Amino acid sequence: MQKLGVVSSEFDPTRLDVTYEGAAGSTTLNTALTGGALGGLLEFRSRILDPAKQALGQTAYTLATAFNTQHSSGLDLRGNLGGDFFSVDGPAVLPSSGNTGSPSTTVAVGDLGALTGGNYVLDYDGAAWNLRNADTNVVVPMTGTGTAADPFVAEGLVIEVGGAPAAGDSLLIRSTQDAIGSLRSLITDPQAIAAAAPTRTESVISNTGDAVISQPTVVDPQNPALLSNALIQFTGPGTYSVNGVGSFPYTDGAPIAVNGSEFVITGTPAAGDTFTLIANYGATGDNSNGLLLAGIQSTGIIDGGSISIGENYSQLVSTVGSATYQIQASLDAQNVVLSNAENAIFERSGVNLDEEAANLIRYQQAYQAAAQVVSVTKTLFDTLLGATRR
Repeated sequence: MQKLGVVSSEFDPTRLDVTYEGAAGSTTLNTALTGGALGGLLEFRSRILDPAKQALGQTAYTLATAFNTQHSSGLDLRGNLGGDFFSVDGPAVLPSSGNTGSPSTTVAVGDLGALTGGNYVLDYDGAAWNLRNADTNVVVPMTGTGTAADPFVAEGLVIEVGGAPAAGDSLLIRSTQDAIGSLRSLITDPQAIAAAAPTRTESVISNTGDAVISQPTVVDPQNPALLSNALIQFTGPGTYSVNGVGSFPYTDGAPIAVNGSEFVITGTPAAGDTFTLIANYGATGDNSNGLLLAGIQSTGIIDGGSISIGENYSQLVSTVGSATYQIQASLDAQNVVLSNAENAIFERSGVNLDEEAANLIRYQQAYQAAAQVVSVTKTLFDTLLGATRR
């Protein structure tokens, strides 16, 4: 017997098409998976499980990335700037088993607000790359050329392609589906939590003007001079210098950025008034960055900044809960239909014990009546025989 080998297998949520090749040629088996337990499981996966995993992965990736960004803008109890609080996997790229070339692709998240959490297929037609949604098969427009200097940009993803792709090659991009399984906390020491702001501002007590300075916010945590002190001195009511350098125009209430921190000065300063921006060392009671970390869950980040992480998670719970309720209601309705069908069958082909018991009693009474007839007949016959003997 010739042993058949699997040449190709293309998966579809409702069909399974497998091609075998043997001595007599190739054979394709087309199997519909639209009914029964297997069809139901595949439908559940494609309609509920996969979308839920994508939404949960998007929530996890957005939370980890936004939290890490804010945590790096704080100072811990040892006077160190905060690093990443969470580790999480980025987009995954899976090449098709049918690829004949050797394409290489790197995918990263460039815009959290535009990220959808969906899966995509990147196809090469021999001349250009095309992107489509893996679930809906709808083409997704891309900008850029796909090079390192000008990568493709689409729905929050930054895609760089290379290698030697062949016509017909394709790659599956899972943007956030794997994020939830990879989410880990990197900090186990409470003193390493960057809950304090890295810098603070102070006014010199000898100032004669009525200007006041706000506490700073970090706008560039990667600035190498973030923890360096800065002296802001007014050379007149409308100009100031930074560390004795420059003559910058002053606008009441306008933001001033220095060494990666930003603050505002309001009021009317006098010539010689001085303000300082210093590292926030020893701020054991400062939890200003901790409050910003706690506020991430309610800050609009997803869908262009219109949906917060908490809202996105609530929508996921509501969607899954609603689907679960509908499925349970459908199951209960089908159980009623099944019970009615079984009862209808039993009424025509089954045995009703009460009815059979009544029939037995009727048969017993008929037997007893027949026995009485036999008894009377016997008595009459005996009487007739006795009369003839005389």
